[in-house]
Amino acid sequence: MMKKVVITPIGKALYRGPGEFDRSSRGVHSSAVSNFYPYPSTVAGLLSWLVKADRKRGVRKLGSGDWVSKYKEMLGENPLIYGPFYRVEEEYYVVYDLRNKKRMLIPIKLDGVNKYEVIYKYEYPGEIDTTKLIKERKIDSGYYQDRIGIRLDKTSNNKTVERGGGLYTVRFFHPESISMDLQYVYFIDNIDLKNRSIVSRFGGEGSVASISISETETLDEVFNIGSARFIGLYVLSPILIPTDQNVYTHLSNEISNCGFELRRVIGESTLLGAGFSSIPIGSSGSGFIRRRRPIYNAVKPGSILYVEPGENYTMDALKKLCMKGLGVGREVGFGKLIPFQPISSGE
Repeated sequence: MMKKVVITPIGKALYRGPGEFDRSSRGVHSSAVSNFYPYPSTVAGLLSWLVKADRKRGVRKLGSGDWVSKYKEMLGENPLIYGPFYRVEEEYYVVYDLRNKKRMLIPIKLDGVNKYEVIYKYEYPGEIDTTKLIKERKIDSGYYQDRIGIRLDKTSNNKTVERGGGLYTVRFFHPESISMDLQYVYFIDNIDLKNRSIVSRFGGEGSVASISISETETLDEVFNIGSARFIGLYVLSPILIPTDQNVYTHLSNEISNCGFELRRVIGESTLLGAGFSSIPIGSSGSGFIRRRRPIYNAVKPGSILYVEPGENYTMDALKKLCMKGLGVGREVGFGKLIPFQPISSGE
């Protein structure tokens, strides 16, 4: 049965992108800037730890090889992590994180079909008319706090020492600046987890959160979009695409295999790494070295893929496309989509 994971940040948080504090790429001064939402790998890591805790076995370090397969070894062969959604005072939102617009959250329903007014151009739907949404419910992306310090290292006998010539800066995100009730909500399936409510580390630099896991109903009503020329697919989490592939061509091929035709992409892409793996070293495997995982082209949250349904279109096909996701790492929460019906804004 599908379950709902609710993550409530406590105090300041650091949801950094992969690669910060890596001296080899950033020189003697390293910095980390928190996003205002966690990346899927952060959530997948939390769920992996909880699965291992339920099995009363230690969490094994992710080794070399396919990083997605290593997560699946802990989460299960066919895990589903769908989200993120943002809950504030019992209302749900999705992230809008594009450079040419103010970073914000926009309202969404999880108990019916979502309809957004969009700006049409040449008979094709385009950007969501966020000006009207802002007038209704404006939610800023919050405020940040900086910290500067000297970089530290661990010696062979586990003592903490200063690293010569190394400085770091950290910019923390304060979730309560959006709302004291801000929560990150995910829907999971095929992951063997017990219902619970606990407090756990979540994010970097000692960030913590309250974690609640409970059974929930399906989200079928969200995907119950009838016959329409275009269906908007709103990007919830970054879609990872290998850097040696054309973004549009890759998306078009994947969507075509699901029975839809990609007609237009509105949004942005950026380079995003998948973080680091800890590789065992030595005959006993007691030590580890960190190695960078691949870097991908990532279609950013808030982007929109407009598709045309095929002749044999069904609600189940749309649901499978959105919940399964697109691109690399979909099993651990990347590449998730939510559909909406575009309506002309009349402007």
